[in-house]
Amino acid sequence: MDDDPDTTNHDLTIRWLGHASASVSVGGTTLLFDPVVRWRIAHLRRRTRVADHAIEGVDAVLVSHAHHDHLDLGSLRRVRRRSPDAAWHAPRGAARILERAGFAPVVRRSLGDDVAVGDLHVSAVPAAHGGERLRYARDEHGAEAVGFVVTLPNGIRVWFAGDTAYDDILERVGQVDVALVPVGGWWRTLGPGHMDSANAARALELVGARVAIPIHWGTYHPIGLYRAMRPIWYAPAHELERLAPASVDVRVLEVGEATTIRDLTPR
Repeated sequence: MDDDPDTTNHDLTIRWLGHASASVSVGGTTLLFDPVVRWRIAHLRRRTRVADHAIEGVDAVLVSHAHHDHLDLGSLRRVRRRSPDAAWHAPRGAARILERAGFAPVVRRSLGDDVAVGDLHVSAVPAAHGGERLRYARDEHGAEAVGFVVTLPNGIRVWFAGDTAYDDILERVGQVDVALVPVGGWWRTLGPGHMDSANAARALELVGARVAIPIHWGTYHPIGLYRAMRPIWYAPAHELERLAPASVDVRVLEVGEATTIRDLTPR
């Protein structure tokens, strides 16, 4: 794992920024997914801050759905200050929120579409998760949630699952090489539309992943409950290491840490 990876070649570098936030960099192009990087989101507080350099030089920001722990306008404004030329991508309900907040233009992503960002191709894929957000809940598109698959120039496919339950719909993701899969949340239990580490392991087998990076864990905790949450922060990610198929290289990252994936060849 590399704290300061070299992205001048076509190696694949993934940096986890905590919770579901992660960047994917290949050959000088950087995609940033679901950046929620503020110290506090509503009643939740981060345990580790995000450095500015981790959100600089971003070519595109991709939001999977409208929930506050995936679409936080304050975080997105911070990203915009550091990466003013970044393009914005989101499914229709989340796109409406971004546009009303002054983020424009927004590329509205629909399932199955394929959009080029530099030399990368990004497809929107299904997620078994509701994306409603308070006053937008009655919007027919406000509950739309997606994942994204990034196809590299050499054919390697990277799946950012965003937020999803384990469901047969994930078969439509197709076979991938690298998977960023959610394994937990910000509380001891998970509500519907989420995966624990056991179901994340099933999802990795379903999509044929060869490398996995657990996301959506160990970052936020309800204010005042730091000590209560601390003993279980790391459990979901390390459970995935134990439960994933033996053929999967599970890489557990610290917040802000990057890993470079080399020598993967297309299937």
